[in-house]
Amino acid sequence: MALELKNKSQYLERKNNTDWWEWIAFIDPDDAKELEEIDYVEYRLHPTFKNPVVWVKKRKGGFPLKRTGWGTFLLRAKVIFKDKTKSSQLLEHQLEFK
Repeated sequence: MALELKNKSQYLERKNNTDWWEWIAFIDPDDAKELEEIDYVEYRLHPTFKNPVVWVKKRKGGFPLKRTGWGTFLLRAKVIFKDKTKSSQLLEHQLEFK
C-alpha cells in the first residue's frame, strides 16, 4: 500500500502585508480502494495552530483537512487502519502554496 500526503491551495487575500491561503491536506493512495482500509487520519499541524492535532474520519476526498494560513511548514499525518493488527503509517509533507 502506497499512501502519499499532499495538499492543494488557493490564494485568498493580502492582509497586513501577508498573503493568506486556504489549503486542503489529503491522503493520496495508489489505488482509491486503499482508503477503505483506513479508519482515520491524525494530522499534526504547526504548534502555532490553536488545535494542532486533528483527527479526520471523513473518507471522501482522502480524509481532507481544510485550513487557512500564511506560512508553510512540515505537515505530519498518522494513518490509522481499521485492522488493528496493522501498524499505523506516518507520512510527512512540506505544505506548499501555489
